[in-house]
Amino acid sequence: MQEAKTLLKINGIFSFALALGGIFLQVFLFTLGGFRTVVEYNLVSAFMVVIFYIISGWLLTRITLKKCLLLGIGAHVLLFSLLFLFREQSLALVIPLGMINGMAIAVFWGAMAPLQYIFTTDETRYRFFGHQSFLFSITGGIAPIVGGMIITLVGSLVSKEFGYSFVFFLIALLMATIYREAKKLPEHGTIDFSFTDVIRHRRSRVWKLALLHDFFYGLFDFMFASFAAIIMFLIVKSEFFLGVVNGVGAIVAACAGLLAAVILAKRKTSFVAATLIAAIGMALLAWQENWWGLIAFTFLFNTTMPILNVASWKMLFDMLDRSRKEWQKKYYLFLEREIALGAGRVTSLLIFFWVVSNENQFDIARIAVALLAIVLVCIGLILRRITVVGTDD
Repeated sequence: MQEAKTLLKINGIFSFALALGGIFLQVFLFTLGGFRTVVEYNLVSAFMVVIFYIISGWLLTRITLKKCLLLGIGAHVLLFSLLFLFREQSLALVIPLGMINGMAIAVFWGAMAPLQYIFTTDETRYRFFGHQSFLFSITGGIAPIVGGMIITLVGSLVSKEFGYSFVFFLIALLMATIYREAKKLPEHGTIDFSFTDVIRHRRSRVWKLALLHDFFYGLFDFMFASFAAIIMFLIVKSEFFLGVVNGVGAIVAACAGLLAAVILAKRKTSFVAATLIAAIGMALLAWQENWWGLIAFTFLFNTTMPILNVASWKMLFDMLDRSRKEWQKKYYLFLEREIALGAGRVTSLLIFFWVVSNENQFDIARIAVALLAIVLVCIGLILRRITVVGTDD
């Protein structure tokens, strides 16, 4: 389907843009204000994702999915334009920037997730998400290297701070490119949504497991991205080498993403072993504290995590298929999932915001990654349980 290809193109450019500065944004905030600033920014973002995802439900009763998607892309343009303009002064704007980031994420994915559901079927989803995983990874492999080179080069000519801001400027331009591409999508009607649907909805056992899976995923994703970036930076001590390491890992993950669809089609529970191997990689990153641990993590984690991601993405849409309602009446299910994800993210960020200080930062990051490895194992086990219960519920 041509629309599905357009979504893959949008997500590929979107992934490249965020990967170009995503990890460096965390490091940028870390260099400005330490761990507390990183956690504060992500905590505000997580709160705003939940709030604006709820608002998106109301918004989509009045505008189409396409217009909502364009609004989310525009919010990303605003975010990175502000980071470019304010540079070091961004430290004083951490709260507003976190709010804009949360709004941008919620509005973008509030439209993108239903569009993916509309343009895929049960037969095409492994292939679609396998290709999406490949695009996320390959663009994420190239972009950090490019970002690291830009920061290093511009830093040697002007200043490292200007190098960061120049990367943020390029991201804003890429987001503008995505905006033009998204305008090619066909229009869809508004959704049929009421907040009472969330309250009155009778949740099956398998849907409760799916929400529990998403809660644990929320515990995992935000904080792992932040703390892993800090650990890797403190090991390599260079933006350029940080980009190279992330680039290599992402290229490995890209190849694994293509294979994930084939592996899962042959053995649907292969994500269990993949999850355990990824958790071992995380433990090695947390406790080795050197290049050997970093290399082991890069290959173990990135060869197996795409399998879990593809299985998780398909699981969500399979759960939505269980409802016989039209897609316009299923948005409350997307909202319930986002609330579960948001609750996990906010919980993890509140915990680490409480314990984080400007001392012993490396130890804090190590402990966080080690604990998150346990959370990742729980995600795999819950997903395994869903595959067992699904046919009987």
